[in-house]
Amino acid sequence: MLIFSLQGCSVSSDEVIAADMSTYPFRNLTCDELDREMNYLRKQANLNADIVDDRMTTQGAKDVAAFLFFWPALPFIDTNAKEARKYAELKGEFEAAKRVFIRKGCSDI
Repeated sequence: MLIFSLQGCSVSSDEVIAADMSTYPFRNLTCDELDREMNYLRKQANLNADIVDDRMTTQGAKDVAAFLFFWPALPFIDTNAKEARKYAELKGEFEAAKRVFIRKGCSDI
């Protein structure tokens, strides 16, 4: 129970919501280009999801150690917010590209 409460500051990749991104950068791409861009964004998002989860795991261990050995340091230990923000942006970019892909009537290549 203690570990769960200490990990409350970090988030897992499953908890990250896609950022609201504009479709503007994708509007002039062809279906083939959109498909390649979506594949790239998906791969980058998956890599970042792993980073978010790994950082959350290591952060939990640091939180426990700080709590047990030097509790005044707890408020100063960073979280995985930066990684989660990057992951949210990638998810948002993917969703924006997907909206354009659908709007243009592209079929899965």
